[in-house]
Amino acid sequence: MSDEINTADPPGPPETKPASRTVCVLTSWKLWTVLLVLGVLGIGVSLTMPIVHRLRALAYFDLHKDIEYELSREHEDWPENYGEWTNALREVDTIWAEAATDETLLHAAALHEAERVALVESETHPITRRGAECLPPFERLEELELLGPGFTDDAIASMLAARPPLHTVHLFDTGASRQTLMAVSRMKSIEELTIMTRSLHDENFRDLQSLESLTYIMVTGGGDECLKWLAHSHELASINLYFTPITDDGLRYLRAFPKLEVLCIDGGLLTDAGLQYLAEIPTLRELCLIECPNLSDEGISWLPDLPELESLAIPAELLTWESIARLKELPQLSLLEVHGSLMHDSELSSDLFHEKWTIDDEPVLSDAEFWEAVRQPW
Repeated sequence: MSDEINTADPPGPPETKPASRTVCVLTSWKLWTVLLVLGVLGIGVSLTMPIVHRLRALAYFDLHKDIEYELSREHEDWPENYGEWTNALREVDTIWAEAATDETLLHAAALHEAERVALVESETHPITRRGAECLPPFERLEELELLGPGFTDDAIASMLAARPPLHTVHLFDTGASRQTLMAVSRMKSIEELTIMTRSLHDENFRDLQSLESLTYIMVTGGGDECLKWLAHSHELASINLYFTPITDDGLRYLRAFPKLEVLCIDGGLLTDAGLQYLAEIPTLRELCLIECPNLSDEGISWLPDLPELESLAIPAELLTWESIARLKELPQLSLLEVHGSLMHDSELSSDLFHEKWTIDDEPVLSDAEFWEAVRQPW
């Protein structure tokens, strides 16, 4: 009995957990630690990158602040990922694009705080209708300048639908027409208006009679009716009408502008007798009568006394000894701008250049040259 007990196997050591299982637990803990650190870094990067982009944006803007903010890829330092941090420039108040494209308008849409905007359509990559529809409704806009037919009538009208506090609108060779004028008429703050387009007619100006604060206007198209509707703007000090068939009857409306200082009529149908109506505006300082084929030197000889007239622009063929004698009687006249050639009478030309006037001898522009000049207002 005792022998059997002595021959039995001795009891083994107590059981322990396998070492490999402990290693797995440690590995899992390290893995989660690494993942946590990476997660924190990822969150940190995602939070700091917008700040980095903003700092880069502000640094770029600060570099160009003296020449306004330019949306142009012609600059060597144009940021490659501009679209990623456009929002950092929301406080920019001036936007200038020398060669605007569809992409320019897309980027500009993020800068809705702008107060002054000047966009010139690119000649190599014209703005498409899709691009024009990207024109943002700048709600704080005060000054707007657009150049190029890519800016369509409905796109401009849609842009102005927000009724920003605009006081200056200059549209050169755009598609602006009736819809634009209707949109402009709803903004009572307009003081300066330029619409040089080929698609305006007399009846379009009916919408402008509500602009009581208007002091300056430059337009193409229209005629006598244009002056009729503008007569409701008693603050007008400068009227520039191009390609406008103004007649003597149209000049009758000039008496409605008690503050008129500048009058330019290009393409009118005025006669010598019609110049008598200029006597109704004694405040006139600048007078421009270009391409008025029914005027003669006799009409200039009858030019009424204009005590404040300082500058006069007329065709060269209206200058004769008689008309020059009349101009010498105008006490304040200091600048005579002659369109055409004075070479038809060398003796007369010589006499003119010895006068107190500063003589500008300029050629008459053809229609094509005129619109080319309109395309270069800046």
